Amino acid sequence: MAIGLHQQMAMMVLELRLSGATSREAIRQTAAAAGNRDKRVISHAWAKHGRDALVELRLGRAASGKQWTSQELSRLEEAVFPQGGVVYTCPECGVRKFAENCDATCPACGWHPPLCLSEGPIDEQH
Repeated sequence: MAIGLHQQMAMMVLELRLSGATSREAIRQTAAAAGNRDKRVISHAWAKHGRDALVELRLGRAASGKQWTSQELSRLEEAVFPQGGVVYTCPECGVRKFAENCDATCPACGWHPPLCLSEGPIDEQH
């Protein structure tokens, strides 16, 4: 599926952030590469499509077999998406993976949280 111009701009920002650029620098470089676009347009594209860009990048990497480095995962977790919800760390073995949903079974050790919200509420009477 083809992605639009704003999604492409968000993807460029994400790739620059993963390579170590600050948010301001990634937006500046993307604006310059996109024909000297207004940085506010790039900022808006990043704010609106940043998580979509991550999905596209993950799909591309999965198709090509390119693995994520621990440095990239750290950048995603600490700098790019500090609000959370992107990277999950297993409390048993410390392996990091993408947090797809609340089913966080660890691929390395098999640890599973005691309750996943998608499994429904706890019935206190039974």
